[in-house]
Amino acid sequence: EISECLVGSEMCIETDYTQSIGDKHYYGMSSITEGNGGYYIFDFLCEQKNKSKYEDKFKDWAASVEIK
Repeated sequence: EISECLVGSEMCIETDYTQSIGDKHYYGMSSITEGNGGYYIFDFLCEQKNKSKYEDKFKDWAASVEIK
C-alpha cells in the first residue's frame, strides 16, 4: 500500500510491505521524504506478529522526522 503524508511542510510517501527470511516473517514500512534539496528514506521493520503493536508507531516516528 502506498500513501501520501505531510512531514512538517514537506510531502512524504509511505509504503508498507511484508518479507520472509527463512521461517521469520516481517512487516516493514518505508517513508520517503523530500527536503533540503534531497530525498531521505527511512525504513522501519518488526516481526509480522508485532505489526499491530508497531504500525501506528512507525507512522508517528516517520512523521516526527525534521529535515534541516
